[in-house]
Amino acid sequence: MVETGYFWAAVFLRSVVWFCLWLNSNEPITMNTMPDYLRIGAHTYRMSEISIVDADGNLGECDTDGMVILIKEGIVPSKKREIVLHEVFHAVWEAVGLDIIAKPTEEQVVDRMACGFLQVMRDNPKLVAYLTGGQHELEKLAA
Repeated sequence: MVETGYFWAAVFLRSVVWFCLWLNSNEPITMNTMPDYLRIGAHTYRMSEISIVDADGNLGECDTDGMVILIKEGIVPSKKREIVLHEVFHAVWEAVGLDIIAKPTEEQVVDRMACGFLQVMRDNPKLVAYLTGGQHELEKLAA
């Protein structure tokens, strides 16, 4: 059975993706490369693309001890953006203390993730531009 807190975390994460797409839907985005560094909470994470992330075949990994986010190279841009956001949320999860709560409630997850991700967006405008750049890829394909 899925834990309630984790279910609501997934719902929240999907909502944030749609919010980011909506946020810049009318602005031209030229950011096609992921940022090298991100400020998440009190820490600076290095972002890097590598050929193999881990032995399990994952497409991304967030090392909260080493402050590094690894993304598998060669992934199509829209999927890569999704993976980057997924890994950023792992870092936010720890930065806001959800990793130390045994069974977080829906409100704990939503409150803490909202505050944490809002700060990530404020501190990393290049990340927001990168994540929302996919919206305009569709317009290029349709033309």
